[in-house]
Amino acid sequence: MLRIFDHALEIWNPGRLHPGLSIRDLKRTHESLPRNKLIATAFFYVGLIERFGQGTMKIVRLCREAGIPGPEFEERGTSFVVRFRKAETKKTPQVAPTVAPTVTPTVGKLLKAAVKEKSREELQAIVELVDKMHFIEKYLQPALQTGLIEYTIPDKPNSRLQRYRTTAAGRKVIENRRRFGPGIKGMG
Repeated sequence: MLRIFDHALEIWNPGRLHPGLSIRDLKRTHESLPRNKLIATAFFYVGLIERFGQGTMKIVRLCREAGIPGPEFEERGTSFVVRFRKAETKKTPQVAPTVAPTVTPTVGKLLKAAVKEKSREELQAIVELVDKMHFIEKYLQPALQTGLIEYTIPDKPNSRLQRYRTTAAGRKVIENRRRFGPGIKGMG
């Protein structure tokens, strides 16, 4: 079974490690203890296995070379799990709206639409996005966080009467897009 999360990927396999083999052994040279020697030998002869007992160490090496954390091995219930985590990204400090990311045509449309106060539903319809969560996560929240758009009722962000309006920084982006074209970076 394969499980995909925002922060990790897990591969689940029924069965536990072979008796005599521990999780600590998997990250160092260890003897190969295949459950089915005939299948393991066949895989070796067709080139799917390079050397017996080296697969987990190769995975560890490839993760290190790719700059991601090494795999995490775990026995969970009657299954064996290998977990790969995303590489740690350096936290970038919050930047002032004067160094906002590239303003896409959709963001430009959103900013223009919000010059006059509008509800989330109205803004979403204007930028022609159907999926509510996608609109909120990819457009509305980033615009709020970077100061391009603001709440009309800031102390009640979830109010049914909530509207959104373009800020002075957002209006500056609109003006810069008008003057320099849609692909501008930043607002300065």
